[in-house]
Parts: sequence; structure tokens; C-alpha cells
Amino acid sequence: MRRIWLLVAMTCLVTAVASGAVLKAALEDPLEDPLEETQKETSKVVVDLVPEVRAAARGDSFDLLLRQKIAPGWHTYWRNPGDSGAPPELDWTLPPGVRLSEFEWPLPERIPFGPLVNFGYQDEVLLPLTVTLPPDFAGDALRLEVAGRILVCADICIPQQIYAETIVPVIVPVGQDRPLLNPDVQRLFRQARDRIPVRIDLPAEYSLDSTLHSNFLSPTDELDEQYIKVLIGLPFVREARLRRVTYFPFLQDLIDNAAEQAYKLTETGLVIHLKPGYLFDPTTADLSGLVVIEEAVIAEASADGDAGVTNNAGNLVSAFEISLDSQSTNDLTRVVADSTDMGLLLAVAFAFLGGLILNLMPCVFPILSIKILSLIETVRKQGSSMMLHGLTYSAGVLLSFIAIAALLIALRLSGEAIGWGYQLQSPLVVGFLAYLFVLVGLNLFGYFEIGGGWLSLGGAGQSSPGGSWRGYGASFATGILATLVAAPCTAPFMGAAIGFALLQSPPVSLLIFASLGAGMALPYLVLCASPTLLRWLPRPGAWMLSLRHLLAFPMFASAVWLLWVLGIQVGLDGMIQVLAGLLMMSFAIWLLTQPIASRFVGAGVKLLAVSLLLVSGYLVAVQEGNQEGRQEANQGTASRTADDDACLTYSPIALAAAREIGDLLVNFTAAWCITCKVNELTVLKTRRVREAMREYQVTCMQADWTNEDPAITAALQEYGRSGVPLYLLYRQGEERAEVLPQILTPELLINALKSP
Repeated sequence: MRRIWLLVAMTCLVTAVASGAVLKAALEDPLEDPLEETQKETSKVVVDLVPEVRAAARGDSFDLLLRQKIAPGWHTYWRNPGDSGAPPELDWTLPPGVRLSEFEWPLPERIPFGPLVNFGYQDEVLLPLTVTLPPDFAGDALRLEVAGRILVCADICIPQQIYAETIVPVIVPVGQDRPLLNPDVQRLFRQARDRIPVRIDLPAEYSLDSTLHSNFLSPTDELDEQYIKVLIGLPFVREARLRRVTYFPFLQDLIDNAAEQAYKLTETGLVIHLKPGYLFDPTTADLSGLVVIEEAVIAEASADGDAGVTNNAGNLVSAFEISLDSQSTNDLTRVVADSTDMGLLLAVAFAFLGGLILNLMPCVFPILSIKILSLIETVRKQGSSMMLHGLTYSAGVLLSFIAIAALLIALRLSGEAIGWGYQLQSPLVVGFLAYLFVLVGLNLFGYFEIGGGWLSLGGAGQSSPGGSWRGYGASFATGILATLVAAPCTAPFMGAAIGFALLQSPPVSLLIFASLGAGMALPYLVLCASPTLLRWLPRPGAWMLSLRHLLAFPMFASAVWLLWVLGIQVGLDGMIQVLAGLLMMSFAIWLLTQPIASRFVGAGVKLLAVSLLLVSGYLVAVQEGNQEGRQEANQGTASRTADDDACLTYSPIALAAAREIGDLLVNFTAAWCITCKVNELTVLKTRRVREAMREYQVTCMQADWTNEDPAITAALQEYGRSGVPLYLLYRQGEERAEVLPQILTPELLINALKSP
């Protein structure tokens, strides 16, 4: 009752203000008709129709905009006007057989008016819809007319009569299978589509909650009040950058529009608390509507469309529709994984096969070459020594895989959205790996020697015929290094096995990762254990020194690659700092290898060398917190994706929008993933494949996982993967994507693109 009396009072106030304005005009200038003058002042919105095409053919469909240009200080209304107001009432005049779709309503604004809150638009609003001509359309032109009434409000509300028309030529197409787009209005249509909420099948449910958490309460909230608790599965929103969440219901009077909407991210998803409206019935209410999310991030916009729009505060705004009626039974813990049915034994077998194949990947091959060099150097030594070196190398591989997997599992259990290869998303790890690769290369070149120690990876067992703890330490260290550089690679069979592992209990997960390590270590272990295979190795000789020097170049090449990855992660300035650190490290090593007779001078040189090493380490460590560099790098990544690759930038919102347009190929990649880069250079970026994508009208989208991105992690998990590469081919109208192999060929991809 209180609400009804409030609306009556507001109506009386508006009527009194309007009547007073008319009477005042009549008293001030009796020669002018006050009603006519008031009618002149009511033209607060100008409406026109804007077709996207210059001409259309019979049977064509094309988009049309109903554009409202609204006077400053005035507003019109959304489909649900809120506490007062009304949506447009329109009548169309159409030729026979021509069909119009419903409007696609852009996201509205909350417009306070005293104690009320309305939902509507200011300045300009673009309402898109689709026009379809029948195949037997008669005539050379299509005339579309719209007339009706739009309520325009400021301090007073005026129902304004509107009329608009447009004429589109109708042609007989010659070699043309699409409408003739008008390039002059494409920017306007992009703006309109950017404001349209995306329809996403997000799990959601609501319930009544009388135990509102203190984090949601404002000083004016009453503790004994019941709230509507809306829970939405949103795995791709980062709480640190969340600035505002706003819910707009499609139906009126289900919520108290003026009440503050409290929200919070939980492990399950996004929770929104709403105050019920006077028509809310928990047994029948349909709370379907819009959820608008504002995030304090740099918008990664492409030339063809954005994942959202940027508001006046510089926040990225994304809007999507949710279905939330009283019969909603969505499972908020849904995780769709193709690998969940494979079984433990098959997962262990796949992991073992994937580990075997890792030895052939470009990440691991240089390290394995060094170990083979050490075998050649020690082939004449005792067989037990060779077997022990094989076992210690294998132990290094196995323990490293288990350690990385244990940390990964622990972080995921704590709520972190990460996957396989997560350590390469850290600039700290990437920088120190670059240092390590340079050190190994310098050691192989003979720039410095540390006997049979940890950096002498090519010299297992050099100190004694039976090997020594230092020689075995080098073998163990090589196993660790091989694992670290293998982490960015995902071999065939490996992706599904790891995806399965991360959905299991920790002991089962560790068993699968151990199988992966065993597969990677097996070839070297077999070589060490087999005298027959060892006899096939070439005899030692002077060529060994040249081979050792030659193997330094893959190490330097790997360091260059890691520095490129670092530049993508933290920007050019951050990469230059680490390069300066490499220079200091090299100079420090040179100082430490110089013969100095004076003990006093030698102490000073050592102090200088240690200082340089500490500074070089510091220059890497500070990159982990280099937020400015990361922002610069993110902008560069988005620009490269939009301009160079002609691919859309991935986001859940952009994915859903692109799937509505047509077929879509999504490339989940990372700069540190060598398998990804090989596929891109030899397949995805070739002219042949790009021409095939244009021919079969398949849109390209790139999901760059170089830096941590929970949205990409969630998408990988949906398809039973925990790392890149992953290639998904979405067919328009189909719910699930086709998962393509991790190793691509042009023939394989083109055949997949053209298959119905």
C-alpha cells in the first residue's frame, strides 16, 4: 500500500508542475496559445531509421536501427521502465510478407528520481532489429514506416508522438550472396552491437535468504529482512578488479529498484542480494534479466568489436542475460570435461605416452642432446656407473614433475584458477630460466668451468671412472632442467590426461603426473641400461669439443625465446632490465675466472662480482610486481591480436557474441608454448589456411594465456584441459565445440573447416 500511495503522490506532483507551466505561459504572454507553445517544447527526442545496407535482394535479411537522439537532461525507457515510465509503443507499416524481429535492447542505466529508480537511456539509444524480405517480394524498393509514442521524461514526462521511415532498394543479385552493406554506417552498427547484452548459458539460481552476511550490510539495512539471493556461476571475473555489479530484471515490481544491490564473489560464483518488490512471489517469480559487470581494467578493444564497452570512469562494462525463473535447476558446479570418462588406467597410459613424446618436442631436445653428449664421454666407463646416471636423471625428472604437480594441485585447492605451465606465467620464473639457459650455454662454450657440478650438465661422471656425487648431481640437475623446459609443451595424449588428473583426488593426480615423468625419463634410462645401444654411439674424439660448442647455441636460442616471452609479459622496459642483468651476470662470471695474484685485489673483485650477481637477480625479481609493464604488454598483445593476426581477442562475452554470427575457431595459446608457436607458424598463419577460413566463413579468435587469466583457465577446464594448446571449432547453432588435435597440419585443419 505504501508503494501505491507513493506513486499516486508522484503522479499528482507531475500533473501540478505541468499545469503550472501552462498557466504561467498564458499569464506572461496572452497573445500566444499556451498549449501550442508547450507542444513545441515537447520535441525532446528525434527518431529515425538507419538500415545497414544500401540495397537488399529478395529473400535477404538485414539489420535496421531505430535511433533516438534525446535532448540533454531527458531520458526514454528500457523494456522494463523501472518504478515509473513506459517503454515505446510503436506500430509498423510493412509490405506483405516482410517480417521484423523483436528489438535487441541495449543495456540500460539506472536513473534515480526522488525515491524512485527508473531504467532507461540518455543522449542516444540505438535499438537494432532484423528485417527479412520474402523470396517473392514484389517491387523495386522496400518502404518501412514506424509511428507511435515514446515517453520522454526529465522533471516532467511528455508522451511524444513519433514517425520515421526509410526506403531500401531491392535488387536482383548478380554474383552476390549477401546484402550490399553501407560502409558509412558500419561504425554506428558496431556501437549498437557493443551495447547489446550477450546471451550466455550461465548456471544460475535464486532463493530467499534471511541471514545476510555482514559484508553485504549497509548501516541502514534491517537484519530481520528477507533478501533474494541470486547465485550465478561466473568463473571468469577477478575480484580484485571488480568495481560494480548491477542487476536489471525483465519484469516490473519483482525487486525494490531503489534498494542497494549487494554483491560478492565466492568459490561457487557471483552472489547478488536484492530486496523483494511488492509483486515478488518466490514460488512463481521469473527473475530473468541482465547482469552488468564493471571491471577496472584496460579495455582490450579490437577493430571489429569489443568484449565490452568502456564507461566514463574508464571501467570495462560487460552485460549478459541470465535465465532465472522459478523452475531453474541449473547446476552451479557444472564442469563439462570430455576426459572425465576415460578412466584411471587410460589416463596413466596417455600420460606415459605424452611423456615419451615430450622428448621430441623442441623444448626438451636441446637438454636431451647434452645428456647424450655426456653418454658419449663416459661410454667406456663401468656399466653400473652408466645405470646410476640414468637412474639419477630419471629421479630428477620424476621428482620435478611431482613437485610441480603438487604445487599446482595445492594452488587449485586454494581457489587459484591456474593450469599446466602456470610457472611460465610468472615473469620471475621466466627471467631466471633465461639466466639459467645463458649460464648453461656459457658453460658449454668453455667460458667458465665448475668441474662436475650442477652447471656442468654435459659432463656426467668426469671426475672418476665410477662417477662421483658431483657427476650424479649433474645428472639429477639435468632431469630438473629438462622438466622445467618441458612444462610449456603439451604433447599428444598429454592434455587429456592432465585434464583428467586435475579433476581427481590429490593422490590419483600425483600418480598420473608421475606416469608423465616416467614416460619422459624412460628413453634416456633405457639407453644407459643397454650395452647394445651404447655400442651404437660414436667413439669419443676431438669432434666432441665442437659438438659441445654447437649445443650451446640451442641454449642461447632458448634464452632469446624466454626473453621474448618476458617482453610480452612485462613490456619492453622490463625486458631491457633483465638483459642488463644478463650483462652484469656475464661480467661477474668473467671477473671470477680471472687469475689475480693479490689477495686484497682478489677479495675486492669477488665482492664486486657478488654485488653484480645480486643486482642482476634483483632486476629479475622486480618484474613479478611490474604492473605498469604488464599493462603495456597487455595493450600490445591486444593490438597484435587485432591487427596482425586478424583474430578477435578472447573473452567469454566476445565468444558468445561471435558464436551468434557464424562458425568460430578459437586458438588457446601462450607465448611460452613452443608447440603453440610451431602450429601457428606452420599452419594457422599460413596463407593457405587463412584463405580457407575466408572461403568457409570461419571467424578466428585467440585466447592468449601468456599471463594468468581465470577466464581462459575456466574455458580450458570446460573441455577437460589444463594447458595449451587447445583448438576449438564452434559450429553455429551447436552447443559444444569440436576439439581439434594438438599437433595441426594444414590439411587436417582445412578438412575440419569445410566439414559440415
